[in-house]
Amino acid sequence: MPPVKDLIFKDPYVDAARTKVLSDGSMNYVVDMYDTALKETISKLKQADKLVRAKDTALNRKTSEFKAMIDKAAVEQSQLLEEKKAQKEKFVDKFGDLKGKHLKEINRLRDSRSYEVTHERVRVQMAMIVKFNKRFTEIRNLETRRSDFEMARSLQSQAFGTEPTGRDLEGLPVQEQGNVSEVEGTEDTSGPTTAPAVPNSASAPVNLTVREESSAPTLGVSDEDPTLPLGEDGAGLDPEDLVEPSVSSAEEDGGDKSNEQAPASKPQGAEEDLGESSAQEQGNVDEVENPTDSTADGTGGISDPLGAQVIRENLDRAED
Repeated sequence: MPPVKDLIFKDPYVDAARTKVLSDGSMNYVVDMYDTALKETISKLKQADKLVRAKDTALNRKTSEFKAMIDKAAVEQSQLLEEKKAQKEKFVDKFGDLKGKHLKEINRLRDSRSYEVTHERVRVQMAMIVKFNKRFTEIRNLETRRSDFEMARSLQSQAFGTEPTGRDLEGLPVQEQGNVSEVEGTEDTSGPTTAPAVPNSASAPVNLTVREESSAPTLGVSDEDPTLPLGEDGAGLDPEDLVEPSVSSAEEDGGDKSNEQAPASKPQGAEEDLGESSAQEQGNVDEVENPTDSTADGTGGISDPLGAQVIRENLDRAED
């Protein structure tokens, strides 16, 4: 190509060439811009890929760590459960043995308590039986020793109010009734007021009246006012009048009892004592009924102190 100065259309060519160069430069500039943007994008993608890889690595590491921790916790939990199960079985066995021992001890204590209560109940019952047998034996012996005369004396005492009757004993407590029966047993076994039975049923009540007259309030004699009771006309009563009602009532009671009960059999020595005591008491009654026979030599012939006192008071009143 000839030089530019030799060209005919020099100026247009120069313009066209300049324009072409300028257009090529513009094109290159655009290409460079694309190339630069592409390179930047590629570098960014590489960096993002590296970041993703790093994140994936960290996530995998964390996941593996978490998985290891979960597996470890599961293993520990399973071991703990196994230990708890073993401990529970051990405690169940131990508590089962203790429960059996406890039940045995409770049953033993209950059985021993029942045995003690039963033994105590039997002991109390045996003591009551022994006590009742002793009491019944005493009553049986007392009834065995009781004779017809003692029965008549009891009836006479109840009739004159010197001995409590069954109606009076009903209002007393059981202990006082036992005391009254003990006093009766003591009086029956003491001797001075008890006289054996005699064959003559009429003389026995008379003798009983003479001996029991000291405690009977029918005479009306006391230390404070030594006066005899007055009759219907105001005059003093004689000893005969005082003794005869008791004798008659005693004879009636004795006659009824003699018809109902037969005299008990006594040994020979006892019969002799009965004869002597009945003779002595009959003499006392005769002396009381006939006081004029013993006034000659004082009161020496009277053995009954009550009869002597009555006669002495009668004599003093006669002298006044």
